[in-house]
Amino acid sequence: MSGQLWLITDQLPYPPRNGVTLPVFRYAQALAEQQSLRLVLLADEAAVPLAEQWRANEALFGPITACVLRRQPVLSRLMSELRGREMFQHGFEPATSSAPPPPLGPEDRLLVAPISAVAKLRALGVPPPARAAALVSDCTAGEYHYRMLERTTDWRGRLKGHIDRWRSRGIGRIEARLLEPYAHVLLQTPRDREIYAELVGASAARRATLLPNGVDESLYELPLRTAGRDVVFMAELSGEYGPIALWLASQVWPRVRRRGHRLRVIGRGANAELLEAMAAAPDLVHEEYVPGLADVYRNSSVAISPVFKGFGLINKTLDAMAAGAAVVGGLAAFNGIEGFEPGVHGYVCERPLASEFITALDNLLADPVQCERLGRAGRALLGRTYSWVESSDRLVRLLQSPVFP
Repeated sequence: MSGQLWLITDQLPYPPRNGVTLPVFRYAQALAEQQSLRLVLLADEAAVPLAEQWRANEALFGPITACVLRRQPVLSRLMSELRGREMFQHGFEPATSSAPPPPLGPEDRLLVAPISAVAKLRALGVPPPARAAALVSDCTAGEYHYRMLERTTDWRGRLKGHIDRWRSRGIGRIEARLLEPYAHVLLQTPRDREIYAELVGASAARRATLLPNGVDESLYELPLRTAGRDVVFMAELSGEYGPIALWLASQVWPRVRRRGHRLRVIGRGANAELLEAMAAAPDLVHEEYVPGLADVYRNSSVAISPVFKGFGLINKTLDAMAAGAAVVGGLAAFNGIEGFEPGVHGYVCERPLASEFITALDNLLADPVQCERLGRAGRALLGRTYSWVESSDRLVRLLQSPVFP
């Protein structure tokens, strides 16, 4: 096949740290097995990767080309969004020290991930070739539209939720223009495609290909635990899940009445306030990184997935269900899992209130039989449906197709 195969991203894929880098890492592995892969990192000038991270990724994917960008001033970004030109959270421009952009040819095939990398590539003034796909982890307009579902506990949160919902329409129009040059927009669930049709537009929705995240196959082989000691919460703690971890450590876990268990929080990026709260919480252990998911779930009977955003496919939920753990989740924790029934395949808390999660955890930790029943049913429901191999194969076929789209 003629043309170079490119992966353009703004976070080094390895080690995968969150729901954004996980699919990028898996697909980078699959693409590199098919053909020589050129990886381009669109790095933020304020957060350039460490040398050891760079070396680890080059060992896996070969030499990496880096283009460095910086954020525009706050006022410039605000005016840009109000004028419908660019999202406030983007607003990038090339840094003076940046290398030139990659020389994309008309026959090249290109995967850009996630949406922030799409914005950075446009900021470099690089038009994607005809055979280009954008891997969209989450619909940004949908994220803002549904954010108020996560902000119901205080008036400031509710006010910001309403402002974000007002912003979502303009963000949807900007997102549509960002994705217009791409032949394929890769989404995870049918619900994501519906949100795209509603908030981003029919054109982007028509170009959408569903590419659901997969599950680590080794998790299916773990034995079901009838009395696992650990309750697990896994997340990248530097972003939206940092406040959730703080809420768990300060308001939820200290009030759970069943002793003999511990809350295991796994994730990098915790700020000083969160580290202090986790250190003060009883029977709470924080680990920045665990190399294998099987090591996480081998002694875990319950996993917490407090997600209320209304879209996306939540990998922390899929992994826990595949491992046979009972999942306590928010309304959106089980998005995209066909056939899911609350109370049968997982425990659903309808509101982001500490009292609901405390009750759910108390009930499950007091009843190992119920834990095993939920875990067994959740694992059976997945039935190995979510496969990184199948999704990777589909992506490879998509990018290799002589007719694109």
